[in-house]
Amino acid sequence: GLFVYMLLRHVSWVVDVRRGTPGTLLDYCCFQVFYPCCYGATERFADFRARNPDPGAIIDESELFRAAVRGAVYSLVWLAFPPVDLASLLTAPGRLAFAVAYLLFFVRASLFLMATWSTLQAMALCWAMRMHPNLAGILAARSPSHFWCAWRGRMTRWVVEYVYIPLGGIRAHQVRNVFAVFAVSAAWHTLTIPFLLPGRLPAALAPIVAWALVNAIVLSV
Repeated sequence: GLFVYMLLRHVSWVVDVRRGTPGTLLDYCCFQVFYPCCYGATERFADFRARNPDPGAIIDESELFRAAVRGAVYSLVWLAFPPVDLASLLTAPGRLAFAVAYLLFFVRASLFLMATWSTLQAMALCWAMRMHPNLAGILAARSPSHFWCAWRGRMTRWVVEYVYIPLGGIRAHQVRNVFAVFAVSAAWHTLTIPFLLPGRLPAALAPIVAWALVNAIVLSV
């Protein structure tokens, strides 16, 4: 997992600097090892550099306070929800019970992610570092596109910037480019599976590969 995260950030650094984004060795080290990278690995270096241009920036205490309060509120609401695990989902008695349990599972997971990211934002602001917006507004999204931007928009932008556009985008071999994007996405989602489920590799990989293939075919059509 660490290899995947650092590799993606390294690719972003190399491409963005070659495209003209200013960056020193110190910028590279900060971009690579800044602690929340495990949550924001797909961030573009150009965005990171634009938000954090001055090493001597003054801490914005009001922004820090708001981020900390958001994290605390989300955490309290998350704790108020009854826990739902995968076993209870699979053993739910009937479709309605399954739908209710799944909805609770999703809401609770969203609250946990929003609480974690808001807390990380507050911690980063203690060093006058601004992180990119992420996992914000998941439960308040008004359309599927808004939801996706909040949930996984950063990953989408990364593969578009560093896979889809360099291969030609809509200008040449568009179908190939779409399949390449989902091949990279599938690889990113499956690289930790051999370590987590070493004895069940084919069965564990099949759903993710099928998901990527279906998406690639639908978008191509």
